[in-house]
Amino acid sequence: MEFTTFDPANFRDELEAAGDNRNIGTAVQFENERVRVWDITLDPGDRLPFHGHTNEYFFTCVEPGRCVSRFPDGNQVTMDYRDGETWYSERGEEPEIHDLENVGDTRIRFVTVELL
Repeated sequence: MEFTTFDPANFRDELEAAGDNRNIGTAVQFENERVRVWDITLDPGDRLPFHGHTNEYFFTCVEPGRCVSRFPDGNQVTMDYRDGETWYSERGEEPEIHDLENVGDTRIRFVTVELL
């Protein structure tokens, strides 16, 4: 894991809209009254725009790779995700806002489940 910074002014318009952007993946695979299952597939150089998580969720990496996530405060983290690696995030009072960019040289894919 690498922690660095970036200039949020470069993403000003996108960050202003991020709190209302609930598209946390590239495609919804399943949804009912209790869960929403997203596919996130990013080829090298692809980026999921800034978006806001308002539900608890977990994700599992199903195709490994390297991504950077940026946060509104100017911090960013670069991670190498392994196949099968799973993370869980609890819901806070405010939306969890970040983006996701594939900075590796292979496709990366996650399955993300929002708990509704």
